[in-house]
Amino acid sequence: MKTHNKIILSVAFFSLMLSCKKEVEVKLPESKYQLVMNCIMSEDSLFTVSVTRTKKLYVDDNANTDVTNATVSIYENGVFIEDLKHIKADIYQSPSFKPINGKEYKVVIKAEGYSDAEATETLIKQAQISNIIFEENALVKQSDTLSKISFEISDPPLVKNYYELEVLMVTYMPDYRNPNNSKDSIRNIFPYFMLINDEALKENFSPSLDGNSDYTTNNLQFSDKYIDGKIYNVNAYLFPSFTTGDDTIIVNVKSVSKSYYEYKRTVLEQTNSGGPFSEPVRVFTNVKGGTGILGSYSQSKKYFKK
Repeated sequence: MKTHNKIILSVAFFSLMLSCKKEVEVKLPESKYQLVMNCIMSEDSLFTVSVTRTKKLYVDDNANTDVTNATVSIYENGVFIEDLKHIKADIYQSPSFKPINGKEYKVVIKAEGYSDAEATETLIKQAQISNIIFEENALVKQSDTLSKISFEISDPPLVKNYYELEVLMVTYMPDYRNPNNSKDSIRNIFPYFMLINDEALKENFSPSLDGNSDYTTNNLQFSDKYIDGKIYNVNAYLFPSFTTGDDTIIVNVKSVSKSYYEYKRTVLEQTNSGGPFSEPVRVFTNVKGGTGILGSYSQSKKYFKK
């Protein structure tokens, strides 16, 4: 009988607890739209800025984010240059103006319904890049035969410098959509995946789980942390890629600004931080009153015919 009474009391207790449950409505803070600036300057390109807006938090926001009613003003060393023309969608561009190495540029974006957004950046000067060489069949790695890219950097001393390397393949393939004209072709550009085994270039990379010190990437950013003031020979090995036999290899070595470097570095960190226990990564921005990036680069580019 005592056991029976205990069961009845237990059921009554849990029923009472459940009946006392109260739903609490949590009011989440309303997020405001911000302007998003995206501009990477170089001396060989017209001054171009992408203007979009942020998306709202906590809601399914699939609306078009292009901002088409903005005024985008550019200043060179504090002097007004021009307002960019709205070309299409989110793109604003100068019809003729290109930035100049060593000069400081400010971009100011104004649009109705948003706070003003602005950012300042100096167009980075190119470090001396020389002896860019492409060598086929340079290394056998397991079952792959890898090509090799090498070049020299003369790193300016006592100044923090940042670099980027990308290798692209341009290939032309028949346009099978037009079988009546076999001369038509489609131009495709593919990034090469590179194998990096130079410790001086891998400051942003974590060791692999299998203990392998090699790292593969299709876009390499590195600083002069270990090569400050040196003439340094950089080597990267290229994994085999689809080829038509009549391809062009583009080797692009860039000197990049710190803003550009930090933006790319944090985007990479965010991309690789998908684990359930990883801490969120805040992508770098140098835009005041909004978000995004104003960066710059100068480049040395060389073409090789396969």
